[in-house]
Amino acid sequence: MSIKTTDVAQGFQRVDRTTKPDFFINFIDEASRLPAVRSCKGRILELLNPKPGHCVLDVGCGTGEDIGALAEIVGRSGLAVGVDNSEAMLAEARRRAEGKGLSLDFRLCDGRRLEFPDGNFDRCRAERTLMHAYDAWELLGEMIRVLRLGGRVAVFDFDWDTLVIDSRNRELTRKIVRLASDAIRNGWVGRQLPAFMKTFGLKNVSILPHTIPISLHFLMLFLEPTLDAAQGAGALSAEQVARWRDELEVADRMGSFFAALGGFIVIGDKS
Repeated sequence: MSIKTTDVAQGFQRVDRTTKPDFFINFIDEASRLPAVRSCKGRILELLNPKPGHCVLDVGCGTGEDIGALAEIVGRSGLAVGVDNSEAMLAEARRRAEGKGLSLDFRLCDGRRLEFPDGNFDRCRAERTLMHAYDAWELLGEMIRVLRLGGRVAVFDFDWDTLVIDSRNRELTRKIVRLASDAIRNGWVGRQLPAFMKTFGLKNVSILPHTIPISLHFLMLFLEPTLDAAQGAGALSAEQVARWRDELEVADRMGSFFAALGGFIVIGDKS
């Protein structure tokens, strides 16, 4: 599938308005198969510490993998709710949950306007969602509003300035990393999460850094649209991009390519 017409950095804000929503479903699946992402998901679940009978919420639930795992823990006496702004994502989540006998509910809604009363949930989570949100601050505020007193929220998101790519051309690589970070709507949200949570009055805020090594293929899923746009704007030349990409491809063939992206799991309690 071509990635040059599919901007991953911006497309998650409007999956249903793109021509290829399946691209984003497949992208989520590919990301979820990364060992470091699997490890991160397990750590979030452990720290969130859901219990049988809890009512739990996953904001930006995508294909429903994580809310399904929560539903297995809370059981039939609890309820797991996944919300997303994409009907295509929710249709896929419902399809995957069908026949499993889980206490699940999926809702189409804007995370900035959650359709639940105050204090409705025991646990709330969001993973790699706030970086795409139109207003990350407002979305987090809604998650905290619907969390009951004594409840816990867990958020994982990237800080795109932490993208590291091993290349001989340091200055060009630094420029590309900055362009990639600025292409994400909330590229710094990872570093902002602790302050956001404390400003909202959450207690026991804890921060766990997490690094995700990524393949060249996965890296380019994000970078190609940014590189194309930068060339169109004259910020990078076609020759610069071609030589830089060629270097990475050679390194990849030799088994020496390395890139990784850093993010933060941030946990807080509402009291």
